[in-house]
Amino acid sequence: MTDRKKNRNQGVIRLREQGKVAVRGKVPAGVMTAQQMAAISRIAKEFGDGTIGLTARLNVELPGVDRRNAGEVAERLR
Repeated sequence: MTDRKKNRNQGVIRLREQGKVAVRGKVPAGVMTAQQMAAISRIAKEFGDGTIGLTARLNVELPGVDRRNAGEVAERLR
């Protein structure tokens, strides 16, 4: 499997900004506790651009992550 396909399966999307990606994490049934939301917020501030997007399927997307940190962010979102 190529790195690109492997990353796509892990919820990593390349962005136009060089070296940056968006990392997606699953939210079962679109329901999170306040503690889970706070943890995602900390991850977004530490690794991304500080924003959190919600997808049409009610999962989370953290844009602006340095591609070198994508694996760690994806793991923390699990």
